[in-house]
Amino acid sequence: MIRVLALGLTLTWWSTLACAAQEIIVDLDIHSNSPALYLVENGTITHTWPIAAPRYTPKCLFSHDVGGLVRTIEHHAVWRPTDRTRRASKYRLKEAYGPTDPGNALAGRRLAITWDHACIKDTIRIHATYDEHHVRNRARVSRGCIRMLRADWESLAKLIEIGTRVRMTINLHGDG
Repeated sequence: MIRVLALGLTLTWWSTLACAAQEIIVDLDIHSNSPALYLVENGTITHTWPIAAPRYTPKCLFSHDVGGLVRTIEHHAVWRPTDRTRRASKYRLKEAYGPTDPGNALAGRRLAITWDHACIKDTIRIHATYDEHHVRNRARVSRGCIRMLRADWESLAKLIEIGTRVRMTINLHGDG
């Protein structure tokens, strides 16, 4: 079975997806502001979830030969705000937020993705959020991560495994 998790693809690139055994595709869809995450099996989209896209994404991620791998799938993730997050926040943040803490920006759930390109120095995560407003309104709120509704993240985590390929694109359907 071929599975692809897609975050923003271009229609012309779509035909190259059927090579991966399992893959995630993230569609940032900058034209209609409807970012989504797709699970593709055997060249067919089987699941679609809305996402809140990052404000900034390295352009090299949109190259046809740049991909990533799911490195971890965490169901009880602790969030430790980075120094950059602390400086940008208007609130005083704790050192760490446990998996059930309402202040946990990951809602206790995350997939960590490592990228096979030198332009990506940090791990980009796909994580759940308690703030569903950002996902439902397709907000571009994070500084790199992709946010999903918690129930959607749980559904996704059941369908993929460590080592799943990840690709990003700008406009899967090419309708912008």
